[in-house]
Amino acid sequence: MVSKKLSLHFFLSFIIVMSKQQESLVIPSAKVILLGNSSVGKTSIILQFYKSIFDEENQPTIGAAYVSKTLSTAKGLIELHVWDTAGQERFKSIIPMYMRGCAAVVFVCSADNENSIDDLSKWKDLLDKNQQECKNIFVVLNKIDYRTPEPITLAREWAEKYEYHYAETSAKENRGIAELFNDIGERIIQNSNFQSIQDSVLSSEETPKKGTNCC
Repeated sequence: MVSKKLSLHFFLSFIIVMSKQQESLVIPSAKVILLGNSSVGKTSIILQFYKSIFDEENQPTIGAAYVSKTLSTAKGLIELHVWDTAGQERFKSIIPMYMRGCAAVVFVCSADNENSIDDLSKWKDLLDKNQQECKNIFVVLNKIDYRTPEPITLAREWAEKYEYHYAETSAKENRGIAELFNDIGERIIQNSNFQSIQDSVLSSEETPKKGTNCC
């Protein structure tokens, strides 16, 4: 009888230890959404982040889709759910539902299209009307392989005006992509409201699941 009790005690202790180990292995997740005009390279940025590839023949995104990737930060691992959204005007009405629970927003514009920089204000208005809680906001000037000085200045000044984080990338040359998402991950996980952000993500992920239009 004593032997059986010891065996049961050992078994229960083992279950408790294993449960605690599994809890410690849970990786926090956060939702990141990319916004910007069509053809600025949002999908290409995500492709480089997710698969380290560049596809010249990318088709315009329809609606939205996301990929997930785990990053290492100073405070441990974090899984980013990175959402790609359509830039065409006809899809703007559905974009707000994908913003729910986002921990970071990335406004993307392009060095080969000054209109995409001018239109950043429209995307900001959309964000302000639908997701004011998000504090990690980035402005990314993509296609810097064009190296045209004026768009670079305009994009940086627009970001500074609203005190947003600014970055430059070239999805084609895979420049600045890893640095961008590493910075995003670090800033999210250091946010004092990160737990509430996680809770929002869990509820918002009931929106449409992974699609095939992004990556």
